[in-house]
Amino acid sequence: MLQQIVLVLNLRCHFSYRVVIGYFLDLVGFKISIDHIHHIVARSIPQADRVTESIDLSKIAVGAHDEIYHSKVPTLVGTDAHSSYIYLLSEHEHCDGDTWGLEILEAMTRVRSEFCHC
Repeated sequence: MLQQIVLVLNLRCHFSYRVVIGYFLDLVGFKISIDHIHHIVARSIPQADRVTESIDLSKIAVGAHDEIYHSKVPTLVGTDAHSSYIYLLSEHEHCDGDTWGLEILEAMTRVRSEFCHC
C-alpha cells in the first residue's frame, strides 16, 4: 500500500519527493526518506516500460515534442497533441536532432511491428 501511495502522489499528482515526505509526515505521521521514495519509483520503471511498450501508438496523428531538464540531463518528451498521452519520456546525454530522430524512429518502428506485421 505504501508503494502505491508513493507512486500515485509522485506520478499521478506530480508531487515532488519532498512534498511526498511532507504528505506522509503531516497526514499519516509516518517518516519516509527521499532514498526510500526514489527506490520505490525506480523499482516501478521496468513494469511501466512493459506497459508502455504494449500501448497502441497507431492512433497518434500529431505528436508534440520537447525537452525537460529535471536533473540537468535532458529528457525527451513526446505527447499526443489530441489526448495529451505521453508516449515518449527518455533521458539522454544530448537532445540534438540525431537523438530525437532515433527516438521517433523507434516509436514508429514499434507501431509498424505491432500492427503491420511487415
